[in-house]
Amino acid sequence: MGKERKVLWSKTGWASWHNGPREQKEFMLTYQPFIDAIENDDSKGVGEKEKAMFIKDWQERFPGWKLPYPISVGDASNPFNLCEFRVATVKGRFRIQSHGIGPEEIYSEDHEEWF
Repeated sequence: MGKERKVLWSKTGWASWHNGPREQKEFMLTYQPFIDAIENDDSKGVGEKEKAMFIKDWQERFPGWKLPYPISVGDASNPFNLCEFRVATVKGRFRIQSHGIGPEEIYSEDHEEWF
């Protein structure tokens, strides 16, 4: 049915809020340093070190493109960890969407009838 992989989703919006091309959304969904930080220390989650790595990697891979929300606004008044990342394991094709304000949802072909 497809290989298993880990992806990031958020209680407050992440890839579903990004208006850039598919390649950027895939980069956001599968950014391994974020996944590792969450899985290796759930109490800390994604911190400033991982955020700095993401910014560097994003700027190298997508020069001239604006940083995605919430990285573009993360500061003392709007801490980046408010993104509340979670890791989900998906198999095969999937889609992720947000219904306005609220958590993103992951829909997988394994769990839905696709036409």
